Amino acid sequence: MRPAEPVTALTDYLLAAVYLAFALQLLRRGRAAGQRSILLAAAAFLATALSAGLGGTYHWLGGTALWKITVYCLGLAGFFLVAAAAFAASTGRARRLLLIAAGVQFAAYGTWIIGHDDFRYVIYDYALAMLATLGLFVWAARERLSRGVWWIAAAIVVTFAASGVQSSGLTLHRYFNHNDLYHVIQMGTAWLFYRGFHDCIDRALSSEPRP
Repeated sequence: MRPAEPVTALTDYLLAAVYLAFALQLLRRGRAAGQRSILLAAAAFLATALSAGLGGTYHWLGGTALWKITVYCLGLAGFFLVAAAAFAASTGRARRLLLIAAGVQFAAYGTWIIGHDDFRYVIYDYALAMLATLGLFVWAARERLSRGVWWIAAAIVVTFAASGVQSSGLTLHRYFNHNDLYHVIQMGTAWLFYRGFHDCIDRALSSEPRP
């Protein structure tokens, strides 16, 4: 059986491998440091890796069910990103409210996506999650609890740029289309997000500002 979009599938698999490698690094660091923010970031990376792997298989074989699972995993990644940032920036009732809000967003996204297959809805949901993550990191930086805000900001800027490329339909070569370029750019985004979450400290475990 000849794959429908072989290059898109392969770049998706490469993206999955990159996110998986960073996820394992964050998982080890989060366990060693006892930081839930890092562990939740690892979960976001794992969800993204799974989405990219499933997306690659979708581009290889096709299938509506496979596409639905792919976009649900991306929604889950957005939820974990916000949850990780919530642990880094807040505590107590504020943290609980942020986690509830992230859960409600994921539930609303999951309900909407049942009847809508357009990738732009995935972008909208993920963009909202990333902006919430950035806002929480800005707050953490203001409280001198995190130094990762600039990495997160850079990751979001690059992600938006990649989404613009993906939406534009830009094709560099007949065997390398806008989806392939989107995946390659997102590999750089993975590194930026990794740097942003690498040194996270849970707010509840860091009552003193950083020097």
